[in-house]
Amino acid sequence: MDKKLYIGIIYNLNSSGLKNEDTIKDIIKILQNKYDCVIIPMKSKYPGHASVLAKSVCRMCDILISIGGDGTFDQVIKGTYNEEHNLTFIHLPMGTANDLANTFKLSKDPLKNLEKILDGKTVNYDILTINNIPYAYVAAFGFMTSVASDTPSQWKKKIGRHAYILFGSKEVLKKPQSYNIQYIINGKTYDSDVIVGAISNSMGFAGFELYDDAKVNDGVFEVLFVPNLPKIKVVKELADAAVNKKLLPKKLLYYKTDEIKIKFINHLDNCWNLDGESSLIDDDDITIKVGKQIKVMVTEEAYNAHFI
Repeated sequence: MDKKLYIGIIYNLNSSGLKNEDTIKDIIKILQNKYDCVIIPMKSKYPGHASVLAKSVCRMCDILISIGGDGTFDQVIKGTYNEEHNLTFIHLPMGTANDLANTFKLSKDPLKNLEKILDGKTVNYDILTINNIPYAYVAAFGFMTSVASDTPSQWKKKIGRHAYILFGSKEVLKKPQSYNIQYIINGKTYDSDVIVGAISNSMGFAGFELYDDAKVNDGVFEVLFVPNLPKIKVVKELADAAVNKKLLPKKLLYYKTDEIKIKFINHLDNCWNLDGESSLIDDDDITIKVGKQIKVMVTEEAYNAHFI
């Protein structure tokens, strides 16, 4: 007789797409129809709570499902990264930006997403670390990168993506700060003045799908720096690169690597933003590299597009 599976579900009711717990009940029914299982539902009640919950159950569970925005998945990774476990992760995006949904080829329907994932593949996924702190898909700094974390959660809950537009419209009026950085990548040293930096393991960030060839378990990641440009041109260059991926290395500073070291010559005023959440990292010397791999369940479509 096969043993029962223990499945933990961590969900964030503050996510814009998750209005009540009826969706959680429907998700539990799908899982019970698929597996002989014990379900452990856990509601995330405050910032950082998902990490606490994930750490508390990771050794007893076979599968751990996160339901919420990109930040919810990030917290689950942080809570389990340094623990000994044999977990397989599933993420069901229910947030506002949902950059991970693009990488994992998921829609806005969590029930259909779950059914497709359960019929999909279990694969490895690279987790990156910034100064030994794990994050799920993007570490960013500079102009407009704090909009996702600074936008009031009640706005996001009520009006979704439009909250970013309303809040971001105030930020875009500010003059971008230029950061003089020195970085070592692929054995070469560069000096640049940049206003945005994003180091990611995904198709893109902030709603921009920039990387057609991104593979999320190939041991390398994408590095993008936006040079010191007028702020209107910043958005245009990113939009152009999103439409025509071949323009990316011509318009912006773009690399693939397994490690980058960054030194800020002038101090970074605003801390790094990790997966849409502000962090406490404000060091002038930064090392980002590929850390551990985790096991994730993904759809067949995502497997074919972004895994090797």
